[in-house]
Amino acid sequence: FFFFFFLMFRRPPSSTLDRSSAASDVYKRQIMDSLINQLKISTPGRVCLFGEHQDYLQLPIVACAISLRISIEGKRRNDKLININLPDISMKESFSIDKPITYTQERDYFKSSLAVLLRKAFTFSTGFNCVVEGKIPINAGTSSSSALIVTWINFLTRMSDQAITLPADELAKYAYEAEVLEFSEPGGMMDQYSTSIGGIISVSYTHLRAHETVLDLVCRLLLANKHI
Repeated sequence: FFFFFFLMFRRPPSSTLDRSSAASDVYKRQIMDSLINQLKISTPGRVCLFGEHQDYLQLPIVACAISLRISIEGKRRNDKLININLPDISMKESFSIDKPITYTQERDYFKSSLAVLLRKAFTFSTGFNCVVEGKIPINAGTSSSSALIVTWINFLTRMSDQAITLPADELAKYAYEAEVLEFSEPGGMMDQYSTSIGGIISVSYTHLRAHETVLDLVCRLLLANKHI
């Protein structure tokens, strides 16, 4: 059994992406000197309070973030290689930033997230060594996959050459692209919004666009995982 309570998270400040032309070598060195070398990001899972799977049909939902989280801690390498260690599931993954991205497994989320960011003009001068750990139950309806992708994109954008902290709603949209659109899968945006924003939120749709509202509610809930 898991006891949990929701947490309200403050949105990061808005920021814009620098799409200027390539910097000079001197400017690139200045960028590298200003970038952080190591970072840890964590994201909560979520439960649906109303409208499970209704977001697939552009119908309103209410979701609640939980206190169980997934984290990614990483530091820069001296090359363009990304090494990801997932000790909770005894897996490792490795790929290079400076090679064309090729999906080698179903729902290849680490690569799809990077592909989405590269298309949006983010750049990366180094690779990373990362460790992924979490307490969110897998395949239990608590959005472990979405929380992983939100965490990974949040890590990558902050560690990119642009060093940007995305607003929570924009982070959710990028995660939706990486998880759903990139693999042409069905899905709504409840998971990405709920894990990005935190707290209790409602999501409604007008003209096929999602609009999230943070609800000022306080509650305690019990989550039971039957492992079935």
